[in-house]
Amino acid sequence: MTEDLSPSLALDTATALRAAADQRPYPAWFPPAMGIGYAASLSLMGISYLMHGAASRVFGLTGAALVVLTFATMLPVVLGWRRAGVVPKFDDCDVDPARRRQQLWSAGLAAAGAAAAMVLVVVAQWGWIEIAFGLVIGVQTWRRLARRAVR
Repeated sequence: MTEDLSPSLALDTATALRAAADQRPYPAWFPPAMGIGYAASLSLMGISYLMHGAASRVFGLTGAALVVLTFATMLPVVLGWRRAGVVPKFDDCDVDPARRRQQLWSAGLAAAGAAAAMVLVVVAQWGWIEIAFGLVIGVQTWRRLARRAVR
């Protein structure tokens, strides 16, 4: 121990860090909020393509606002991590750098493909595809986040 770090201060620091690290990576409300948010927002936007008139715009704008609100739910989670002093380390962090680059490249290609598919859905106004995609993404997100929270 040094003059700046007494044994009691070191023990208190270790105890505080252990308590922060033992916390769940995010609150219990987060997986359902993200899953329902994705499913509802994309479904509302898909419904807007199937309707005509002013109701179509209302559904579309409500879905778009819900997408923004769904992404905004990440803010309190990240602020909670910062307040606790420890950002959770997920399994993906222990990957070999070469494999990580490959994963990022694959994810980038998949994101570009998904973006192109969504542009096609919007341009072609295929509402049912967007509704189905929203429900699948919502269920998968909820399931994946809930499984990760249990670990």
